[in-house]
Amino acid sequence: MQKPQKRCRCTIYFASMMKILTALIVLSFLGETSIFAQGILIFSTTHSNTESSELTEAQGILKVTVSTFTPILELKVNEKIQTPQYETKTQLEIPYTLEKGKNEFEIYVKTEAAEASKEFELNLLDADELAQKKKGGKKSYKIDTMVYIQSTDNAQKTSDDKEAGQKLGILATPYYWLQLGKKSNIEINGVFLREKFSDSDMADEETIYTKIGVGWLNQAGFGEWRLDVGYTDNGIEMSGLSYETDIETTMFLGAQIKLKALDNKKVSLDIKYVIRNQPDPLTSDYDGDGALLTLGGKWDKDISNITGYLKGYYQQNDAKGVYMDYNAMKLELYGVYPLNKKLNIGGLVSVKQTSYKESDPLKGDKEASTLSIFTILGDYTLTGLWGTKVFGGIMQKQKSSNIESLKYSTMIITLGGLYVF
Repeated sequence: MQKPQKRCRCTIYFASMMKILTALIVLSFLGETSIFAQGILIFSTTHSNTESSELTEAQGILKVTVSTFTPILELKVNEKIQTPQYETKTQLEIPYTLEKGKNEFEIYVKTEAAEASKEFELNLLDADELAQKKKGGKKSYKIDTMVYIQSTDNAQKTSDDKEAGQKLGILATPYYWLQLGKKSNIEINGVFLREKFSDSDMADEETIYTKIGVGWLNQAGFGEWRLDVGYTDNGIEMSGLSYETDIETTMFLGAQIKLKALDNKKVSLDIKYVIRNQPDPLTSDYDGDGALLTLGGKWDKDISNITGYLKGYYQQNDAKGVYMDYNAMKLELYGVYPLNKKLNIGGLVSVKQTSYKESDPLKGDKEASTLSIFTILGDYTLTGLWGTKVFGGIMQKQKSSNIESLKYSTMIITLGGLYVF
């Protein structure tokens, strides 16, 4: 009777050793042997433990298992304290709404004997970016192209005798990235916009906006920072029997710091200095050449399934002309809600106040104006067209002012399509 009992004990011992060996092999593949050696095991059952998880869906759940040899004293996710389910083991289910690009989740564990932390990186990509990576190459460029039609009930922005108008717009925003290191890259970017009315007294006018910029981006422990320099053209071109231009050119220099706040939310602070060269004025008192300083901030905030932000800025315009100096402040609130994987709806509200420093004899007073914008918008992603979207929106703009001739209100309806190369 003793021999069967001995074989049973050997079998149990062998099975136990195989379990331990199997666990160590699995942990080595997960890259967790160093953490496990401290008596703390942190690993995900839903996302990669050794490299960035590349995703095309912004929302999901990160599941993480924590197992320790000694009781857990402290457990945090991105500095937010969690309550362990058991003394030496817990299962975390972390719901997330990702921003475009890299998103990091840090799990920190402290026990009676040791402490350890692990970061999980989730990288949100467009469908075409992910397809490009699977083909073996990292996409170093992107071109967003947009074509749209706008209809407005007040094309010339007047307080009375409103004239409706329709215009066609084309917008292209190319980007090119040059990687300098793991946490640093150069971004070359541009904006090319053309708008033209088709059936109003403004049909000969074409609105243009051109921007070429270079940015230097760096990631750091607190978040990231960047420096920008560039050039813009902005204004109206007239075509007809004669050809005239009314274009402002600028050179700009900017800096931005983006901070990671609690719960992986981000706060950014920026400063921008613009040297302006405006068209020749009637007199030197209206010379718009000068400098524009902008101080701004933005807070990205997710509430349940709503992704949005609150941002604002303060501007100070210092021009050569005595009647061209002004201060301005703006606040903007934006939010978008996904009805499903393809359809999103959202809204935007902004208010901008502008105060000129001197009383203008042509206006009859010192201008103080407020521009309010209310927008409802939506977009739908088409199937099988690499992220092509159709979009639409209704915007109500209203400008109030102590100068009667500057007051106006208009409603703008926009329909268009967006394609990303």
